[in-house]
Amino acid sequence: MPSLVGGSLRLAFLLLLAVAGFAAGDDAPRQYRLGVSPAVPWSPAHVAAALTRWRDLGVAVRVVDHIGEEEHRSAVTHRLVDLAIDRVGGLIALQQSGVPMTLLGEVGWSADQERFVGRDSAGPGRAASIGVSSDDPAVLGFLDGALRRRGLTLADVAVDVLKPQDLAGHYIQGRLDWLVCPEPFASDVLARGAHLLATPSDLPGCMPIACGGRADVVAAIPRADLVLIFVGWIQATRWMADPANAKAGRSILVDRTLVDPRDAAAVAAITRAVADHDAPTLAERNRPEGALLQSVLRTAALLAESKRLVRPIDAAAMIDTSALREALGR
Repeated sequence: MPSLVGGSLRLAFLLLLAVAGFAAGDDAPRQYRLGVSPAVPWSPAHVAAALTRWRDLGVAVRVVDHIGEEEHRSAVTHRLVDLAIDRVGGLIALQQSGVPMTLLGEVGWSADQERFVGRDSAGPGRAASIGVSSDDPAVLGFLDGALRRRGLTLADVAVDVLKPQDLAGHYIQGRLDWLVCPEPFASDVLARGAHLLATPSDLPGCMPIACGGRADVVAAIPRADLVLIFVGWIQATRWMADPANAKAGRSILVDRTLVDPRDAAAVAAITRAVADHDAPTLAERNRPEGALLQSVLRTAALLAESKRLVRPIDAAAMIDTSALREALGR
């Protein structure tokens, strides 16, 4: 029969180990999960991780890769990530779906990632059907801006949502004449004779990229850690801007960011489609009452005008760029 004394000692020893483990866990640094999808605008996150910038700063960040917008935004909704890099319109789409969001700062522009293409250089007419890869406010805002240059608005056309690869297929098969399509699929359509009607670079700042997260999750992150996360991002963008690092940067892009890297020329073209903000631009764009606030206000107005506004948007309450602005001073 086992000794009761021996059993008690073993139990006490195991309890001591458990207590020690909990104590060690309390001292261990929290690991933050930064969600990204396979697109170049989010590549500084992969660069910061590859260069161990965050680890060197003393903050633990794990970049979580998602395949496509649905998985990416579901992870934010269900608290599977702490922060996410996304287009401002995508973060607002989460707010419109009922997820309280905090936007921590605009970090770049998607310059030519999406392209408005069509079968005729004259562009679409009223009641035209236009295929889009997403009906989130980011894509719709770009399309509305491009249409306004031609005397139309989003309310004047019909929008069909298809997967990017299906958009190209529908155009090639003659089912659609007008597309807002991301790279590299837009290049496939252009190679078959489509006309390039507009890119976001024709409408500077129309498709900004930001860091944000669920309001409750963001509120639980110590401010000092948020500042360090932004310091690592800023260091990564500075490294990427150095021509001496171009080859190594493309290698990280192909290995860690792109699902479909294609050839070197395609990678170079996709890379040019993004403008990550340098430090002076970050400071300017993220001033209180600055460009990020104006972007959210414009998106709210667009959704209301096109009768797509599901929930009121309190732009000022959604935005807190103070940690990013503090990081710029480091």
